Amino acid sequence: MFPVVKAEVDKCKVFGVWGQGFFKKKSKCRKNIEPIMQVTLKRLKEDYKISKIKKGNPLKDDNFSKSANISGNEKEMILYGYCFKDPQGYFMDYGIVDNTKAKQHSKYLGVTNLKKGL
Repeated sequence: MFPVVKAEVDKCKVFGVWGQGFFKKKSKCRKNIEPIMQVTLKRLKEDYKISKIKKGNPLKDDNFSKSANISGNEKEMILYGYCFKDPQGYFMDYGIVDNTKAKQHSKYLGVTNLKKGL
């Protein structure tokens, strides 16, 4: 998913790193969230403590989103994934977000909404 995720996470003080995938069917989108997240978790496992993937997501309130906590090197992050409908089909958003900055983000917005940003 992120070939240089280790370098990005360690070097940058960013809110998050994310990507999108497109699927024609909702079920295909939902089924692919966890396998894509597993690839990133394998890459981060050497340097970070990883939790199991769980249902729910602090950034998107729906029944099908997933997330995992990542900690280590004085950082706490969230790996997330969720699907949303588009006129063409379904898009999957997935990425890594700094946990502290995600909490600050929700203060500014009232409720966290990734489409609007800060």
